[in-house]
Amino acid sequence: MFLISIFIGINKVGNLELCFPNILKKRMKDWDKTGKVKAIILGVFLLPNLISPIGAQPKMGFTMIAIPLIFGVMAIPLITKFNAVIFGQVIEKPKWNDNPLHLKKPLSFFQFGAYFFLSTGLGMIIGSLINYQQLNLFGLATISLGLGVLLGIQLLLRIAQKQE
Repeated sequence: MFLISIFIGINKVGNLELCFPNILKKRMKDWDKTGKVKAIILGVFLLPNLISPIGAQPKMGFTMIAIPLIFGVMAIPLITKFNAVIFGQVIEKPKWNDNPLHLKKPLSFFQFGAYFFLSTGLGMIIGSLINYQQLNLFGLATISLGLGVLLGIQLLLRIAQKQE
């Protein structure tokens, strides 16, 4: 999330500079220790994929990229709803500062996992474009899984909101 939102801007003097949008600056100021550790973990797992991405990969069709998306959209609401009924877990919108290992709020774990897959897949794609000048389809499948989990969380929150 933080890597995608870096922009190159021109300051008042006319020099190019890296600048964050004001919304992201405000959100990053609100991060507590947990949020900062989570961002560092995502950055640490992004770097190896940028430096040494997966080289040779099997041929993957559109279905191999779409299946993780569908799995994330379907599995996250089912798993979380089932666990909420059995174990009494709380279904509420996850925040970045939530501890992903806290068992009472499972959506924060899934949110962190989704961002993990998004950053890892982005690292694979950028790294393979730089090193091999080819698109990494495994990176696309990884991003697809991350997007599927985020969409599954949104679907579950809408279902839970309608039931209240």
